[in-house]
Amino acid sequence: MLGIDLGANKVLGVKVKKGKVTRRVKITLKSKTKDEIVSAIDSLIDQLGKGEKAVGIDIPGIHQKGKILKTPNLPSLNGFDLKKEIEKKWNKAVVVENDANCFAYGEAIRRKKKFLVGITIGSGLGGGIVIDGKIYHGKRDVGEFGHMTIFVNGRKCTCGNRGCWEMYVSEKGFKIESKRIFGRSLPPLEVFNLANQGNKKALLIFEKIGSYLGVGLANIANILNPEIIVIGGGISKSKKFLLPPALKEMRKRLMVSEPKIVVGRYDSAAYGAALLTKFFKV
Repeated sequence: MLGIDLGANKVLGVKVKKGKVTRRVKITLKSKTKDEIVSAIDSLIDQLGKGEKAVGIDIPGIHQKGKILKTPNLPSLNGFDLKKEIEKKWNKAVVVENDANCFAYGEAIRRKKKFLVGITIGSGLGGGIVIDGKIYHGKRDVGEFGHMTIFVNGRKCTCGNRGCWEMYVSEKGFKIESKRIFGRSLPPLEVFNLANQGNKKALLIFEKIGSYLGVGLANIANILNPEIIVIGGGISKSKKFLLPPALKEMRKRLMVSEPKIVVGRYDSAAYGAALLTKFFKV
């Protein structure tokens, strides 16, 4: 099985055999143009897809039957029929799915859980829900946790709404908080490095963003009451600074039993995308 994870800054491909990842290849994106992204996908299929009749591709956005409708962090793909393009070029069946859905699905399979919620925190904030071992889609697009309101009349979001969770817990949130505290916008990795050095201002940023994370986790828990919530995405690597304030805030707001909060594996979205190809009859 072959799975490809389209991220805001990289494309990751994994080869899966007998339920285990046997090979990984990552390609860093520079210009983020459609041509560069398609070229990266082509390269991964060429390297990993020999003998595979299908490929699973996850995207950080919304699609309809494989045509990308909106992907805010890779806008060059908006309106692009990814499924049609790859099927035609490679003569392989293609399944396209949201990245957070694939992350949740991959983690559910790895953890042998039938009910699991996954959230991915990076350039944006996405979510996926697995119920009875299957991705829950609702009417069509579900799991847009990043766009639930946590502050009425809060920060203006790229979606057009105000106060979205994504504006407080994502790369955007780190840049806004660091601008307020340091006087300049810093990426999450730089804030993390400063926090590792004991910088009190950086630690304050994690305390603030962690508390915002806790608000959203409590909302998810109170609505869905899952046994486990798995956090993924690049920012999840800062768990030692992010999770303590998040858990503290979440516990203040819980009306249900406390879910287990864990950090997932970085390749679970690509892994989940690969596993979705098993449903093809090819």
